[in-house]
Amino acid sequence: MDELAARIQACIERNRDEILNFLSEYIQQDSTNPALGENCAPYACHEWLADRLERMQLFDKVDFWKLDGGFSNVVAVKTGEGEPLMFAAHSDTVPVTEAQLAAWNREAGPLSGLVKDGNIYGRGASDMKSGLAVLLAAFKRRAMENRIPRRGIWFVGTCDEEASGLGARAALNQIHGRVSALLIGEPTAGEIGLAAKGCIWLKLRGSGRTSHGAYPERGVDAIGHLTAVVDGICAAYFSGEAAHPLLGRATCTLTQISGGIKANMVADRAEAMLDIRTLPCMAHGTLLNGIRKLCADYCAAHPGFAVEMEIENLRPPVETEPNSPLAACLRACIQEAQSVPARETGTAFFSDASILRDLGVQDIILFGPGDPTLAHVPNEYVELEACEWALSIVNRVLDQFCG
Repeated sequence: MDELAARIQACIERNRDEILNFLSEYIQQDSTNPALGENCAPYACHEWLADRLERMQLFDKVDFWKLDGGFSNVVAVKTGEGEPLMFAAHSDTVPVTEAQLAAWNREAGPLSGLVKDGNIYGRGASDMKSGLAVLLAAFKRRAMENRIPRRGIWFVGTCDEEASGLGARAALNQIHGRVSALLIGEPTAGEIGLAAKGCIWLKLRGSGRTSHGAYPERGVDAIGHLTAVVDGICAAYFSGEAAHPLLGRATCTLTQISGGIKANMVADRAEAMLDIRTLPCMAHGTLLNGIRKLCADYCAAHPGFAVEMEIENLRPPVETEPNSPLAACLRACIQEAQSVPARETGTAFFSDASILRDLGVQDIILFGPGDPTLAHVPNEYVELEACEWALSIVNRVLDQFCG
């Protein structure tokens, strides 16, 4: 029995070291988005990832897909019986501004991959390179033990998730056949992500008529009218009491505004950007049509003022039934591991789930070791213990869901 316990402990330590080494090196691969040509960071990072997957010699096929703008996807396939389980994870990370860089610990810079005090530091450690590392480590462990899941496995490494979702959109054409369920390693702090808000980035352009600031009645103030339109949108569609049990309320935030010529001139142009976060019960088409009518009615009531709308990002909300096969399996695995009920959560941020849902898959879960509050901030890190715990859960999921 002592010999068996020693072998088990040695296996645990090997898995710990494997995650640690892979994740630390992965963080050191710059994958900053936006991309800037074929030698850009996201492209080079995925070259590194594809090479690592090839060297594992565990997949039947590893494809490296070049996309426009220096982006790329990595798709690895292990064939099996029936509709496969898909793992998905994005590699791109948000930029580190000069102001943020000054706040980073010099020892633990954005690309350090520093391991210290049980944490791994660096941009993407939480969002979401740790999630990708856990998904791959779980599959590799089973493969090395010659316990390949009967159900097939697809691994999709996407790009551009932090912007327009180019990688996930390309994956819709790169993946052939149906998948049974989709597990995305986004940071959920080990909770089961059943729902995510949708997102609309809506740009409003207002035009009026300039005049001398001393005679404002002779002009049409584009800034004043545009802010009134924004207030009207918020009051009409985002001031209600309706709330989702996991997502809370829908929101509309004025995140950018510009306009005006100089201090003594009434503004004849103004622009505003709205970050709108929607709930699963809200149809985007209906919402946008309502906003268009509100704008048209306002302009009709204020001659000389006009508004144009431009949609810069459109991500539908995602929601999975609490008792879907993957959710039920994940819930049972977590409870088995910690002897307390699993916690469910919703995410206010969008992910590749909002695009990959167009594959026709209904069973979509976000689950990863990262803490979502640490995403995009200086000194981003992930706890190694959280990675090990998430790995133990994904291992159980492979046993029970994939056979």
